[in-house]
Amino acid sequence: SDSRGTITTTGTNNGTNTVLTITFNMTYEESPTVVITAANANAQACTYFVGSSTTTFTFTFKGGGATPSFNYMILE
Repeated sequence: SDSRGTITTTGTNNGTNTVLTITFNMTYEESPTVVITAANANAQACTYFVGSSTTTFTFTFKGGGATPSFNYMILE
């Protein structure tokens, strides 16, 4: 389902941005709002932002060590 989930990463480089593009299972009529929250202490140490289109969302973050984990929720 596109409505919510958890993103867990490994091997994050603390010095550069990590960019993830997540493709939706369906195409939205308008770009949805994507809400990201830290799911563990490593993610809490990150700086991050998110953008969306009708078919994907792009999640960019920096820091957090080797295993930051984030929760996301899609709002139409």
